[in-house]
Amino acid sequence: MEPTPRGREAVRRATIGTGSRYFPALRMYFAAYDRSSRPDYPPQTESGPRNLKTRRANEAKTRFYQIRAITYCVVTLLFSQSVVFSAQIYWTETAERIGGTQAVIRRSNLDGSNVTDVVTTGLDSPRQIAIDSSTGMMYWADSDTIRRANLDGSGIVDLIAGEDGAYGIALDVQSGKIYWTNFEGNEIRRADLDGNNSETLLDTGSMGPTGIALDTVNREIYFTSNTNNFAVRRLDFDGLNPVEVVTTQIRGSGGIALDVSDSKMYYTSYNEDISRRADLDGANVEDLYTGLVSPMDVALDIPAGMMYWVDFDAGNNGAVLRAPMDGNGPTELLFEGANNPLGITIHVPEPSTATMLAIGVALVFTRAFFARRM
Repeated sequence: MEPTPRGREAVRRATIGTGSRYFPALRMYFAAYDRSSRPDYPPQTESGPRNLKTRRANEAKTRFYQIRAITYCVVTLLFSQSVVFSAQIYWTETAERIGGTQAVIRRSNLDGSNVTDVVTTGLDSPRQIAIDSSTGMMYWADSDTIRRANLDGSGIVDLIAGEDGAYGIALDVQSGKIYWTNFEGNEIRRADLDGNNSETLLDTGSMGPTGIALDTVNREIYFTSNTNNFAVRRLDFDGLNPVEVVTTQIRGSGGIALDVSDSKMYYTSYNEDISRRADLDGANVEDLYTGLVSPMDVALDIPAGMMYWVDFDAGNNGAVLRAPMDGNGPTELLFEGANNPLGITIHVPEPSTATMLAIGVALVFTRAFFARRM
């Protein structure tokens, strides 16, 4: 803690915690009277009611800044903790190689604790999954159907049927659109979030598109293909200008995720048992983690610098893992015994209206309360 001179006050700063995505380091500022800045320092020997009154006023002002700073920190701390405890990962399990075992959609905390079965009935072969945190809905590609449900697994709705080979899925919530790949139909498809107005954006020929990710800033679609020249490809949101961006060092990719702020893409190669990243234009391909088993879909926790992925064959028939996005490890096994997982996503809930209102009222009240005492 170091004082920063500011006139007759020293503003002192204390940092609480090291910080993470959902629990940022809190810096508490408070004012302390800096006697050394007074022209009559060291203090004179005279005393009297005037000096006593001034000293008490300065002490009261110091207490005011300390209490106000602590109040703000407590409110921020409570809000941050409410978010970190509710952030979760969701993944799909196809159970393709487990005789008689049913497919399932599961979720857990970010550290792999509190694993819960979310959807256990009515599934065929769930593949990739996406979440609209603003409405509390999850969407997934399930063999020949695009489905939607509440995050607790209730209210399952078949949005789009007849999609033989539906695989990857991504959401553009602001525009109200779902995008998905059709592996068997060799198409990139789109529809409204309610399933209406479905359309084909791109007929890939015989590429077998699988993973899909959206750059909503530049309005571009990235997808991986697994037949007829493995590659990562890109096209505009309207389906125009398809181009290959990564054509080397890739064989069999199951998933892709973007960090648009850093101009990076992350993808897996299950035939090479490796995860990689590259610039969004395909340059600077890097091996991140080698010696994996069958890595499939990938999801990013960008502020925390962590990547999560599902491995189709690791552990006991499948696993969920995570590691730093920079490739410096270590890899962490979060859950094993997943029945051949294919898709994964991260859900960070938006704060409720009631929570935001309560915090706003508390801050306004605090400011008004102390303003009257300045």
